[in-house]
Amino acid sequence: MFLIFSLTDKKSFDEIKKIYKKLTKFKNFNNFPIILIGNKHDDSEKRQVEFSDAKKLADLWETVYFETSSITNYNCKEAMQRLIDKIKNKVENENENKGKNCVII
Repeated sequence: MFLIFSLTDKKSFDEIKKIYKKLTKFKNFNNFPIILIGNKHDDSEKRQVEFSDAKKLADLWETVYFETSSITNYNCKEAMQRLIDKIKNKVENENENKGKNCVII
């Protein structure tokens, strides 16, 4: 799952924290591979969220952080590949533990 905020809108960064908190209330939340994304990397003169702040949040959530641009495709492929890798790893780990417990993604 991508959790995406705008690098040019501090409110969206604050809102993504609220969304994450709501998601944690779901029983199987820990089974969802998550990647934090700050979009609009191409609009640096309007930046309101610093890399270090977003990286700290990603570290707190024990996930990775990417800055992307949907205009220039900066880091879009890399972020998608990382999510695919996380999902594949999750499935492989579940297959190794098959029969030991039930996990839903």
